[in-house]
Amino acid sequence: MENLDLKAQLDKSTPLVIGVVLVLGFLLLLIALRAPLIAALGTQVSLMSTAAAFGSHDCSSRRASAPTCSASSPRASSTPGHRCSSSR
Repeated sequence: MENLDLKAQLDKSTPLVIGVVLVLGFLLLLIALRAPLIAALGTQVSLMSTAAAFGSHDCSSRRASAPTCSASSPRASSTPGHRCSSSR
C-alpha cells in the first residue's frame, strides 16, 4: 500500500520539480550569458536530455515484449551474436 502512495506522490510532483529546475536553469543562463536565445537553447537541450533519461511510455511498453535470454541457456553462452527468441 505504501508503494502506491509513494508512486502517486512521485507522479504528482515530478513534473513540478522538473519545471522548477528548468526555469531556474534558464534564469541562471540568462543572467550569466545575457543572451536569451542561448539560454532558451540551453534549456531546450536540458529538457530533451531529461526526457531521454526518463524515457517514454511507448519505449517501456515495447521493452516488456522484448526478447529475453537466460544466462543459463546453452545457446546464449555458446553462440556469439545469437539473439534469443521471444518468451511468449
